[in-house]
Amino acid sequence: MKVDIVDDNIIVFLNKYITKDLDYNDSKVLEVELKNIFDKLNLYHGIKIKGYYDVHIYIDDNFGIIIELIKDDIDYIDYDDIIDMKISINNVKLLYKIEDIFMFNKLGSIYLYKNNLYLEPNIYDIYLFENSEIVYKNIDDIRKYGRILKI
Repeated sequence: MKVDIVDDNIIVFLNKYITKDLDYNDSKVLEVELKNIFDKLNLYHGIKIKGYYDVHIYIDDNFGIIIELIKDDIDYIDYDDIIDMKISINNVKLLYKIEDIFMFNKLGSIYLYKNNLYLEPNIYDIYLFENSEIVYKNIDDIRKYGRILKI
């Protein structure tokens, strides 16, 4: 489990080996798994989850799951140790923002979009995860408006 905090939002990356047997479309499984994740965030990272959150879950069969927790400050409700959330589940095929086109050109299709390079891999490589940035938002725009490079 990898955790990033961006603009007070919490992003949790779970690889497919951790999540392969979980059915995130089952609300009971989802509830138990989110509770386990929140407990680990508190125990290992000192992040206490309480209050109201918009929770976006991005599922990629090849990578795993990305969970984005966006805190919504609702002033009129006192959330002491209560968690309330609105959950959306998105099945996606992730893209990877890359710097070196020649390092990854044999792994899949490369898109040029707004002066950035994005890889849609057919083959997964450890170097891909170490030398790229996972893109899980606006991927439809990149595929639709980006130009596929032929190398």
